[in-house]
Amino acid sequence: MKNSMSELSALPEKLSVLVAEDNQASQLIIRYFLQSLGAICTIVSNGEQAVIQAREGTFDLIILDAMMPIVDGIKAVEMIRAGEDKAASSAPIFLLTADAVGVEQGKYAHLDIQGTLTKPYTRTELANALMQLFS
Repeated sequence: MKNSMSELSALPEKLSVLVAEDNQASQLIIRYFLQSLGAICTIVSNGEQAVIQAREGTFDLIILDAMMPIVDGIKAVEMIRAGEDKAASSAPIFLLTADAVGVEQGKYAHLDIQGTLTKPYTRTELANALMQLFS
């Protein structure tokens, strides 16, 4: 199912997204998908950098890969939510994971996140997740 332009207009204009992804190919893909949806991307390579960026910047959405070096996405979610900066600690967070079985079994249900995207995901799946979040 392809999204029409009217459906995508439900997304906030100039959506500011922080993405933490350690794989360079995955970084290119998500940057392309998000920019094609009109978003402005800041991409970092690990959870530690994501926590720093979340506290220093203002983002409409944070997308974290579950498995990264230094600080993984799960720990980064906990650190961001525990922060004193209200904008960062309350920003919506999506978790990216290749662990489809874990998602199905509720492995991430305890996290204060707004959703998961299972890798590999399509542009349409990402757009639908964003539309559900911001509509």
